[in-house]
Amino acid sequence: MRLLVILSLGLLISVAYSAFTVDGSALSAFSQFPLFCVLALAAMVILPWLADTLRVQVWLRFLGHRERFAEVFRMELAVEMASALSPAAIGGSGAKLGWMISRGIAPGVASSIMALNALEDTVFFILALPLALLLSSATGDGMTLDKFWRMLQERGITGSRGISFALLGIVVFYLAGRIVWKLLPLSFKSRVTGWRKKIQHQFALAKQTFRRMITQGGWRFFVTVSLAGLHWACRFSMLTVLLVGLHQYVDPFNFFASQWLVFMLMKLVPSPGGAGGAELAFIFFYRSLLPENLVGLLVGAWRVLTFTLPVGLAAILFLGLMRWKGGYDFSFLR
Repeated sequence: MRLLVILSLGLLISVAYSAFTVDGSALSAFSQFPLFCVLALAAMVILPWLADTLRVQVWLRFLGHRERFAEVFRMELAVEMASALSPAAIGGSGAKLGWMISRGIAPGVASSIMALNALEDTVFFILALPLALLLSSATGDGMTLDKFWRMLQERGITGSRGISFALLGIVVFYLAGRIVWKLLPLSFKSRVTGWRKKIQHQFALAKQTFRRMITQGGWRFFVTVSLAGLHWACRFSMLTVLLVGLHQYVDPFNFFASQWLVFMLMKLVPSPGGAGGAELAFIFFYRSLLPENLVGLLVGAWRVLTFTLPVGLAAILFLGLMRWKGGYDFSFLR
Protein backbone atom coordinates (compact mmCIF):
# COMPACT_ATOMS: atom_id res chain seq x y z
CA MET A 1 0.00 0.00 0.00
CA ARG A 2 2.79 2.42 0.90
CA LEU A 3 4.49 1.73 -2.44
CA LEU A 4 1.24 2.47 -4.28
CA VAL A 5 0.83 5.78 -2.44
CA ILE A 6 4.38 6.90 -3.27
CA LEU A 7 4.04 5.94 -6.94
CA SER A 8 0.72 7.77 -7.11
CA LEU A 9 2.21 10.85 -5.45
CA GLY A 10 5.16 10.96 -7.84
CA LEU A 11 2.88 10.50 -10.83
CA LEU A 12 0.50 13.18 -9.53
CA ILE A 13 3.34 15.72 -9.24
CA SER A 14 4.45 15.06 -12.82
CA VAL A 15 0.91 15.12 -14.21
CA ALA A 16 0.05 18.33 -12.33
CA TYR A 17 3.07 20.18 -13.72
CA SER A 18 2.43 18.84 -17.21
CA ALA A 19 -1.23 19.85 -17.09
CA PHE A 20 -0.36 23.47 -16.32
CA THR A 21 2.32 23.76 -19.02
CA VAL A 22 1.24 21.53 -21.90
CA ASP A 23 -0.18 22.81 -25.16
CA GLY A 24 -1.63 21.27 -28.31
CA SER A 25 1.64 21.20 -30.27
CA ALA A 26 3.36 19.18 -27.50
CA LEU A 27 0.57 16.60 -27.47
CA SER A 28 0.74 16.38 -31.24
CA ALA A 29 4.51 15.76 -31.11
CA PHE A 30 4.08 12.92 -28.60
CA SER A 31 1.25 11.38 -30.63
CA GLN A 32 3.73 10.76 -33.47
CA PHE A 33 6.40 9.19 -31.27
CA PRO A 34 8.29 6.50 -33.29
CA LEU A 35 7.91 2.85 -32.35
CA PHE A 36 11.67 2.19 -32.38
CA CYS A 37 12.12 4.87 -29.68
CA VAL A 38 9.40 3.22 -27.59
CA LEU A 39 11.22 -0.13 -27.87
CA ALA A 40 14.55 1.51 -27.03
CA LEU A 41 13.06 3.10 -23.90
CA ALA A 42 11.52 -0.23 -22.86
CA ALA A 43 14.94 -1.87 -23.17
CA MET A 44 16.51 0.94 -21.12
CA VAL A 45 14.09 0.19 -18.28
CA ILE A 46 14.91 -3.53 -18.17
CA LEU A 47 18.63 -3.66 -19.03
CA PRO A 48 19.80 -2.01 -15.75
CA TRP A 49 18.18 -4.84 -13.78
CA LEU A 50 19.95 -7.48 -15.86
CA ALA A 51 23.27 -5.62 -15.61
CA ASP A 52 23.04 -5.28 -11.83
CA THR A 53 21.99 -8.93 -11.46
CA LEU A 54 25.11 -10.02 -13.34
CA ARG A 55 27.31 -7.66 -11.29
CA VAL A 56 26.19 -9.21 -8.02
CA GLN A 57 26.29 -12.75 -9.36
CA VAL A 58 29.86 -12.37 -10.65
CA TRP A 59 31.11 -11.56 -7.14
CA LEU A 60 28.89 -14.12 -5.43
CA ARG A 61 30.32 -16.84 -7.68
CA PHE A 62 33.85 -15.55 -7.04
CA LEU A 63 33.24 -15.86 -3.28
CA GLY A 64 31.80 -19.36 -3.61
CA HIS A 65 28.06 -18.60 -3.35
CA ARG A 66 26.20 -20.40 -6.15
CA GLU A 67 23.01 -18.39 -6.29
CA ARG A 68 20.79 -18.88 -9.33
CA PHE A 69 20.33 -15.99 -11.74
CA ALA A 70 16.56 -15.95 -11.11
CA GLU A 71 17.10 -15.52 -7.36
CA VAL A 72 19.55 -12.64 -7.79
CA PHE A 73 17.21 -11.05 -10.35
CA ARG A 74 14.38 -11.24 -7.83
CA MET A 75 16.61 -9.42 -5.36
CA GLU A 76 17.23 -6.65 -7.91
CA LEU A 77 13.48 -6.26 -8.38
CA ALA A 78 13.12 -5.90 -4.60
CA VAL A 79 15.89 -3.29 -4.59
CA GLU A 80 13.99 -1.31 -7.24
CA MET A 81 10.82 -1.49 -5.13
CA ALA A 82 12.63 -0.53 -1.94
CA SER A 83 14.22 2.48 -3.64
CA ALA A 84 10.76 4.03 -3.88
CA LEU A 85 10.19 3.67 -0.13
CA SER A 86 13.39 5.35 1.04
CA PRO A 87 15.24 8.60 0.29
CA ALA A 88 17.07 8.59 -3.03
CA ALA A 89 20.45 8.80 -1.26
CA ILE A 90 19.76 5.44 0.41
CA GLY A 91 17.89 3.71 -2.39
CA GLY A 92 17.39 -0.02 -2.05
CA SER A 93 20.61 -0.75 -0.17
CA GLY A 94 18.76 -2.19 2.81
CA ALA A 95 16.86 -4.66 0.64
CA LYS A 96 20.06 -5.83 -1.08
CA LEU A 97 21.87 -6.28 2.23
CA GLY A 98 18.86 -8.07 3.75
CA TRP A 99 18.56 -10.46 0.82
CA MET A 100 22.22 -11.48 0.95
CA ILE A 101 22.08 -12.01 4.71
CA SER A 102 18.90 -14.08 4.32
CA ARG A 103 20.81 -16.33 1.89
CA GLY A 104 23.40 -17.13 4.56
CA ILE A 105 26.00 -14.58 3.47
CA ALA A 106 27.83 -12.91 6.37
CA PRO A 107 26.95 -9.21 6.82
CA GLY A 108 30.60 -8.25 6.34
CA VAL A 109 30.84 -10.13 3.05
CA ALA A 110 27.53 -8.67 1.85
CA SER A 111 28.72 -5.18 2.76
CA SER A 112 31.95 -5.68 0.83
CA ILE A 113 30.01 -6.67 -2.31
CA MET A 114 27.86 -3.55 -1.99
CA ALA A 115 30.95 -1.40 -1.42
CA LEU A 116 32.59 -2.85 -4.52
CA ASN A 117 29.43 -2.13 -6.55
CA ALA A 118 29.68 1.49 -5.40
CA LEU A 119 33.36 1.54 -6.43
CA GLU A 120 32.42 0.19 -9.86
CA ASP A 121 29.93 3.04 -10.31
CA THR A 122 32.56 5.56 -9.21
CA VAL A 123 35.20 4.22 -11.60
CA PHE A 124 32.73 4.40 -14.47
CA PHE A 125 31.77 8.01 -13.66
CA ILE A 126 35.43 9.04 -13.33
CA LEU A 127 36.08 7.69 -16.81
CA ALA A 128 32.81 8.54 -18.55
CA LEU A 129 31.93 12.03 -17.33
CA PRO A 130 35.15 13.81 -18.45
CA LEU A 131 34.92 11.98 -21.77
CA ALA A 132 31.28 13.02 -22.20
CA LEU A 133 32.10 16.65 -21.46
CA LEU A 134 35.08 16.51 -23.82
CA LEU A 135 32.96 15.14 -26.65
CA SER A 136 30.02 17.41 -25.98
CA SER A 137 29.55 20.29 -28.35
CA ALA A 138 28.22 22.30 -25.40
CA THR A 139 31.39 22.05 -23.34
CA GLY A 140 32.59 25.44 -24.55
CA ASP A 141 29.80 27.44 -22.92
CA GLY A 142 29.75 25.23 -19.84
CA MET A 143 26.03 25.90 -19.38
CA THR A 144 25.14 22.89 -17.30
CA LEU A 145 28.21 22.92 -15.06
CA ASP A 146 27.96 26.68 -14.57
CA LYS A 147 24.37 26.38 -13.40
CA PHE A 148 25.28 23.64 -10.97
CA TRP A 149 28.24 25.60 -9.56
CA ARG A 150 26.19 28.76 -9.11
CA MET A 151 23.51 26.78 -7.31
CA LEU A 152 26.10 25.46 -4.84
CA GLN A 153 27.49 28.96 -4.28
CA GLU A 154 24.03 30.43 -3.65
CA ARG A 155 23.47 27.84 -0.93
CA GLY A 156 26.87 28.42 0.66
CA ILE A 157 28.04 24.87 -0.05
CA THR A 158 31.29 25.88 -1.73
CA GLY A 159 34.32 27.67 -0.29
CA SER A 160 35.29 28.30 3.32
CA ARG A 161 31.72 28.88 4.45
CA GLY A 162 30.63 25.40 3.42
CA ILE A 163 33.72 23.81 4.99
CA SER A 164 33.12 25.71 8.24
CA PHE A 165 29.52 24.51 8.48
CA ALA A 166 30.61 20.94 7.78
CA LEU A 167 33.31 21.03 10.48
CA LEU A 168 30.95 22.65 12.97
CA GLY A 169 28.38 19.94 12.35
CA ILE A 170 30.97 17.20 12.94
CA VAL A 171 32.12 18.79 16.23
CA VAL A 172 28.56 19.25 17.51
CA PHE A 173 27.65 15.68 16.58
CA TYR A 174 30.74 14.31 18.36
CA LEU A 175 30.12 16.30 21.56
CA ALA A 176 26.44 15.35 21.62
CA GLY A 177 27.39 11.69 21.25
CA ARG A 178 29.86 11.88 24.15
CA ILE A 179 27.28 13.50 26.42
CA VAL A 180 24.59 10.96 25.56
CA TRP A 181 27.02 8.08 26.14
CA LYS A 182 27.87 9.29 29.65
CA LEU A 183 24.17 9.54 30.54
CA LEU A 184 23.31 6.00 29.43
CA PRO A 185 22.85 3.27 32.12
CA LEU A 186 25.60 0.66 32.54
CA SER A 187 23.37 -2.22 31.41
CA PHE A 188 22.71 -0.52 28.09
CA LYS A 189 26.40 0.36 27.68
CA SER A 190 27.35 -3.31 28.06
CA ARG A 191 24.88 -4.29 25.35
CA VAL A 192 26.23 -1.57 23.07
CA THR A 193 29.76 -2.85 23.72
CA GLY A 194 28.68 -6.33 22.64
CA TRP A 195 27.11 -4.96 19.47
CA ARG A 196 30.25 -2.96 18.77
CA LYS A 197 32.43 -6.07 18.99
CA LYS A 198 30.17 -7.87 16.50
CA ILE A 199 30.26 -4.87 14.18
CA GLN A 200 34.05 -4.68 14.42
CA HIS A 201 34.28 -8.38 13.52
CA GLN A 202 32.05 -7.91 10.48
CA PHE A 203 33.95 -4.78 9.50
CA ALA A 204 37.23 -6.71 9.58
CA LEU A 205 35.61 -9.45 7.49
CA ALA A 206 34.35 -6.82 5.03
CA LYS A 207 37.85 -5.34 4.63
CA GLN A 208 39.36 -8.78 4.12
CA THR A 209 36.74 -9.73 1.51
CA PHE A 210 37.00 -6.39 -0.26
CA ARG A 211 40.78 -6.68 -0.47
CA ARG A 212 40.46 -10.21 -1.86
CA MET A 213 38.01 -9.13 -4.56
CA ILE A 214 40.23 -6.22 -5.60
CA THR A 215 43.52 -8.14 -5.63
CA GLN A 216 42.28 -11.49 -6.96
CA GLY A 217 39.20 -10.49 -8.93
CA GLY A 218 41.18 -9.95 -12.12
CA TRP A 219 39.00 -9.62 -15.23
CA ARG A 220 35.83 -9.65 -13.14
CA PHE A 221 36.30 -6.03 -12.10
CA PHE A 222 36.58 -4.93 -15.74
CA VAL A 223 33.38 -6.84 -16.54
CA THR A 224 31.42 -5.39 -13.61
CA VAL A 225 32.56 -1.82 -14.36
CA SER A 226 31.34 -2.36 -17.94
CA LEU A 227 28.00 -3.61 -16.58
CA ALA A 228 27.83 -0.54 -14.36
CA GLY A 229 28.38 1.53 -17.49
CA LEU A 230 25.49 -0.25 -19.22
CA HIS A 231 23.24 0.47 -16.23
CA TRP A 232 23.98 4.20 -16.10
CA ALA A 233 24.12 4.65 -19.86
CA CYS A 234 20.55 3.39 -20.02
CA ARG A 235 19.36 5.58 -17.14
CA PHE A 236 21.11 8.72 -18.38
CA SER A 237 20.16 8.31 -22.06
CA MET A 238 16.39 8.06 -21.68
CA LEU A 239 15.97 11.82 -22.08
CA THR A 240 18.08 11.72 -25.25
CA VAL A 241 15.87 9.02 -26.77
CA LEU A 242 12.76 11.00 -25.80
CA LEU A 243 14.10 14.05 -27.61
CA VAL A 244 15.15 12.01 -30.67
CA GLY A 245 11.62 10.64 -30.84
CA LEU A 246 10.29 14.20 -30.77
CA HIS A 247 12.69 15.21 -33.59
CA GLN A 248 14.58 17.66 -31.39
CA TYR A 249 18.28 18.53 -31.64
CA VAL A 250 20.20 16.39 -29.16
CA ASP A 251 23.77 16.53 -27.90
CA PRO A 252 23.85 13.07 -26.25
CA PHE A 253 27.12 13.66 -24.41
CA ASN A 254 25.97 16.92 -22.84
CA PHE A 255 22.66 15.36 -21.81
CA PHE A 256 24.49 12.34 -20.37
CA ALA A 257 26.62 14.60 -18.14
CA SER A 258 23.68 16.81 -17.13
CA GLN A 259 21.60 13.75 -16.24
CA TRP A 260 24.33 12.74 -13.79
CA LEU A 261 24.02 16.17 -12.16
CA VAL A 262 20.23 15.84 -11.98
CA PHE A 263 20.45 12.42 -10.33
CA MET A 264 23.05 13.66 -7.83
CA LEU A 265 20.93 16.71 -6.96
CA MET A 266 17.91 14.46 -6.54
CA LYS A 267 19.77 12.50 -3.84
CA LEU A 268 19.81 15.63 -1.64
CA VAL A 269 16.01 15.47 -1.36
CA PRO A 270 14.94 13.37 1.67
CA SER A 271 11.52 12.38 0.26
CA PRO A 272 10.89 8.71 -0.68
CA GLY A 273 12.27 8.06 -4.14
CA GLY A 274 13.21 11.73 -4.44
CA ALA A 275 9.56 12.59 -5.15
CA GLY A 276 9.21 16.28 -5.92
CA GLY A 277 12.95 16.90 -5.87
CA ALA A 278 13.51 14.97 -9.10
CA GLU A 279 10.99 17.10 -10.97
CA LEU A 280 12.45 20.33 -9.57
CA ALA A 281 15.99 19.26 -10.49
CA PHE A 282 14.87 18.44 -14.03
CA ILE A 283 13.19 21.81 -14.47
CA PHE A 284 16.19 23.62 -12.93
CA PHE A 285 18.59 22.20 -15.52
CA TYR A 286 16.48 21.93 -18.64
CA ARG A 287 13.99 24.80 -18.65
CA SER A 288 16.39 26.96 -20.69
CA LEU A 289 17.71 24.06 -22.81
CA LEU A 290 14.47 22.45 -23.98
CA PRO A 291 11.56 23.84 -25.99
CA GLU A 292 9.22 25.63 -23.57
CA ASN A 293 6.12 23.89 -24.91
CA LEU A 294 7.68 20.45 -24.33
CA VAL A 295 9.17 20.88 -20.84
CA GLY A 296 5.92 20.01 -19.06
CA LEU A 297 5.38 16.73 -20.87
CA LEU A 298 9.08 15.87 -20.89
CA VAL A 299 9.44 16.13 -17.11
CA GLY A 300 6.43 13.85 -16.68
CA ALA A 301 7.60 11.33 -19.29
CA TRP A 302 11.16 11.34 -17.91
CA ARG A 303 9.97 10.76 -14.35
CA VAL A 304 7.68 7.92 -15.42
CA LEU A 305 10.53 6.25 -17.33
CA THR A 306 13.15 6.65 -14.58
CA PHE A 307 10.94 6.00 -11.54
CA THR A 308 7.23 5.18 -11.84
CA LEU A 309 7.44 2.59 -14.62
CA PRO A 310 10.56 0.73 -13.33
CA VAL A 311 9.19 0.54 -9.77
CA GLY A 312 5.69 -0.46 -10.87
CA LEU A 313 6.96 -3.06 -13.32
CA ALA A 314 9.42 -4.41 -10.73
CA ALA A 315 6.56 -4.84 -8.24
CA ILE A 316 4.46 -6.75 -10.78
CA LEU A 317 7.36 -9.02 -11.79
CA PHE A 318 8.40 -9.57 -8.17
CA LEU A 319 4.91 -10.61 -7.12
CA GLY A 320 4.61 -12.81 -10.21
CA LEU A 321 7.87 -14.61 -9.41
CA MET A 322 6.85 -15.06 -5.78
CA ARG A 323 3.47 -16.48 -6.81
CA TRP A 324 5.22 -18.84 -9.21
CA LYS A 325 7.47 -20.00 -6.35
CA GLY A 326 4.37 -20.73 -4.28
CA GLY A 327 4.37 -17.98 -1.67
CA TYR A 328 5.17 -14.40 -0.76
CA ASP A 329 8.30 -13.92 1.33
CA PHE A 330 9.11 -10.29 2.07
CA SER A 331 11.27 -10.92 5.12
CA PHE A 332 14.49 -9.65 3.51
CA LEU A 333 12.80 -6.31 2.74
CA ARG A 334 12.49 -5.52 6.45
